[in-house]
Amino acid sequence: MSFTETYGGDFLSPELVKFEKLANKPVTIGGVVLQDFEKNGRTWKRFVLSFTETQKNLLLNKKNGSAIADAYGDDESQWAGRKV
Repeated sequence: MSFTETYGGDFLSPELVKFEKLANKPVTIGGVVLQDFEKNGRTWKRFVLSFTETQKNLLLNKKNGSAIADAYGDDESQWAGRKV
């Protein structure tokens, strides 16, 4: 599944960081996984990025995911090792 087929929403948990917390320092994408989240009785599939510099992960929303897809392509399997 490519990024344009799904995007994140407002699913917050302790292991997730907001993009604004990463904005001042470049981080390297360690991996990308498609994860299930539940909200209001529905299950949503969303992409989550891990990073080599931190244990926090980033749940992609449409805006930041589209920016990464524009920069590195729609195939999220090619994002590992790229700086954001």
